This record gives sequence, C-alpha cells and structure tokens, in this order.
Amino acid sequence: MVDWKGKKILIVDDCKLAGKAMVEASESIGLKVADVVYSASDALKYLKNHQVDFVSLDIIMPEMDGIECSRQIISNFPNILTFFVSALSSEQRVVDVYADEETGLGFLEKPINTVQLEKFLNLRCANLAQAPEIPPPPAT
Repeated sequence: MVDWKGKKILIVDDCKLAGKAMVEASESIGLKVADVVYSASDALKYLKNHQVDFVSLDIIMPEMDGIECSRQIISNFPNILTFFVSALSSEQRVVDVYADEETGLGFLEKPINTVQLEKFLNLRCANLAQAPEIPPPPAT
C-alpha cells in the first residue's frame, strides 16, 4: 500500500466552507494541507512553484472545471494524484468522471468526512501500489 500519511495536499474548491471542511478532514487523518485555492487557474499557478502529493478538486467551478484542471495536472505534473470532491453525486457528469481513468483517482461526495476520506485514500492508494509498472519506451 502507498503510505499517504504526512503527504501534502492542495485543496481546490470555489466554496470557502467546503474548502474548510476538506482542510479539517485532511488534517485529521494526517495529511499536510499545503494550501487552499478557490479556482482551477490558481491551482495550476500554485503547482508551478510548489510540490504536493495530492490535489482535491471540486468539479463545478467558474472559468475552468475540476475535470479539465485534473487533466492539465496529470499532463503537466504526472506525479501528483488528483481526485474529485463534489455534491453532484447524481449527475451524469460524475458518472463520466468515473469512466475516465485519465482524470484522477476517483470521486468523493460532499459533505466530506474523515472516515470517508481515509477509506477512500486507503483503497485508492492500495490500488496504485498493486498496479504494474509501465516500462519506459525503448531507446531510439
């Protein structure tokens, strides 16, 4: 299993109250909150100058949604693991996120709680640890 305790997380949510709840849940299970930002563009700017291990993303945000932000993070910062936290559990868009493995670790429904976050990270990080290594491309 990948040990996630003590790792740094960037929280991205346009709702300050939801961001605060995520901070409390993250800190209570041993994650270090690097920062909280309130837009996807601020997240991408932050990541250019700071190292984190995880990014939690709200799905619906102004300007750029969390799904597009996750794609950009995965493309530009492949060592960062992203996941979604949203109140949109019944929306088709959430189903689409689940189906698109290129957008991150998965989805947690708001309101977030400590038990839910800890179980999610244990499960997802265990799955990562069991994933086969992808060999590098052959030298040319």
